[in-house]
Amino acid sequence: MRNALALNSNNIEVNRTKKSLLKKKKKGFTLVELIAVIAILAILAAIIVPRVANYTTSANDAKHLANAKTLANAIEAYNADNPTTSIDDKVDLSADTQKNKLMSDYIQTWPNDFDTITPQGSDSTKAPAKSYAALREYIQSNTKN
Repeated sequence: MRNALALNSNNIEVNRTKKSLLKKKKKGFTLVELIAVIAILAILAAIIVPRVANYTTSANDAKHLANAKTLANAIEAYNADNPTTSIDDKVDLSADTQKNKLMSDYIQTWPNDFDTITPQGSDSTKAPAKSYAALREYIQSNTKN
């Protein structure tokens, strides 16, 4: 009988250790949890990325408009100070001589992307590209009232 009791007590002890091993918390995440988190992140990215792209586009548009206003104001100031040698509407403003006239006293830096802020096209009703009239046309068409 002792042997039977000893076996039973050993069996109980073995069962207790198996249960205690099963009751221990496992560390880490399950595959389902990881897939759910990745899906949520993908949905958030799909919502956020187009909005950020719109902010970039609108920021570039605002920069071009500010550059156009700065150049137009510099030209107006030059024309007010020098009425006999004013910059003509049809003169190419990107020419070095025109840049030098404005850069000396009326503007500190010349915009690198000047071609993008003036209307380009072969339509004869539009102002010539890179002219004061083209700058004014660009400002009026892009300023929201």
